[in-house]
Amino acid sequence: MTYREIVHWLELLPNYAYLGLPREQKLIRIKTALTFFKDPHSLSNILHVAGSKGKSSTSISCSYCLQLAGFNVGVFTSPHVQSYRERIVYNDQWISEADFVTLAEKVKQYCDTQGIILIPFEILFIIACLFFRKKKCDWVIYEVGLGGRFDTTNVVAPTYTIVTEIEKEHTDILGDTIQKITKEKAGIIKEGIPLMIGAQVHSEAKDLLVRYAQDAHAPQHYMPSICRYTITQHDIDHITADIQLCPDTMTSKTIPESMKNSEIASSKKQLKPSKTAPSGEIPSLKIPPLKLVVKSHTINPTIFEDQLLGFVTCYFATHTFRDYCNTLTSFEFSDRAQLPARSEILYTSKISSHTNSRLFLDAAHTRNSCRTAFTTIARHFPNSLLLFSLAYNKEHALILGELIAQHTLFSEIIVTSTGSEKKSKPEDIFASLNTIHAKTRLIPNINKAFDYALHASSLQKKDICCIGSFFLASEVRNLWKNQENKPKK
Repeated sequence: MTYREIVHWLELLPNYAYLGLPREQKLIRIKTALTFFKDPHSLSNILHVAGSKGKSSTSISCSYCLQLAGFNVGVFTSPHVQSYRERIVYNDQWISEADFVTLAEKVKQYCDTQGIILIPFEILFIIACLFFRKKKCDWVIYEVGLGGRFDTTNVVAPTYTIVTEIEKEHTDILGDTIQKITKEKAGIIKEGIPLMIGAQVHSEAKDLLVRYAQDAHAPQHYMPSICRYTITQHDIDHITADIQLCPDTMTSKTIPESMKNSEIASSKKQLKPSKTAPSGEIPSLKIPPLKLVVKSHTINPTIFEDQLLGFVTCYFATHTFRDYCNTLTSFEFSDRAQLPARSEILYTSKISSHTNSRLFLDAAHTRNSCRTAFTTIARHFPNSLLLFSLAYNKEHALILGELIAQHTLFSEIIVTSTGSEKKSKPEDIFASLNTIHAKTRLIPNINKAFDYALHASSLQKKDICCIGSFFLASEVRNLWKNQENKPKK
């Protein structure tokens, strides 16, 4: 089969809802398949990352840091912006088309001979596991697809778990309260395995994660308690901050004994509380404090926080990276640590000789991430054109409310759909916005909406902002790249 034929096969496969399978059966299905392939997911040191937002940025940050320490690193993330291959990365390089096809054919043969149907995410996860085993990765970072407890990736035996910020999202599947959603995310916490908790807007989420970790005798760190930082520069192309890891919070209750004498914490050791330590504590290991100037090529403070979360996790997880950091006075997240469509800035001069505006592209699709995006827009892109859509199964009304509160930031709002991947109701969004913003336009077709935005940007000499949906950001970025490859007019 060719790569295009494999992609076509994946795109024709159903999801769980169509199959009518309960979520509880997901792990049974994937364990059976991985057993057939001789457990390719159990050979490396693993970071397992869950959360509502920032998972991919944190995962890529971890990969970047571990590579600087000399490790070979595999990363599995989702969804993708440009290609399925983008989800499976080894040392910053996408899996090749040849490897993707070869491994996909093996999975397809398994499905055909066993008479079962796997959904695309399951197939991609198996491909990733097989690929990382082939590459003999030192570390593998697996990003949860949805939730955590019943997610396909929740068959791995992690060295460390990370939970990023939790918000209300996918409430039709995960539950309609922070408590229910946190329970699903906390499903990746393993007995005795350390947990790094990212900054939480909802204190209830943080408290619940700590409680779940304590129940599992899992040492836990809360990022804002152990890492303090002050932003010293915030420009359109970078953020610089002074950071300090706090030594007084890095002794008891936090450090697994397996890190004391080994290069890498062993994911096979199930840590138990020491008989000589207070209940629920792990014997202390002194981790040296750290002061650094950290720079990142992002415009978004939230992404910067996600990158710091990855940095701090790696600092705890392996002494090789700690030793590396303790030789430095400054640290820089290069472009290798950035992801497409996450507060990305593109320039219209690349696709047209008649315009020199900017396209701010952000996959923000939760209430807090949209709020952060509007703050960035107010600072750097005021009076711009907005290209906007929402997936209908999100916290639709809350996100729309954030836009209604900030509608004066935009000279014109163009409402479109989220593409074929997600259900949306652009007509309802238009009706809500049209009553409060005089220049609101409904163009459901994304191609036509994008063409209109480019034309209006050229005439009005205004920037374009695109937010509200990961799938919209993906579609617009691909349209942009197609335009970029054409000769300028």
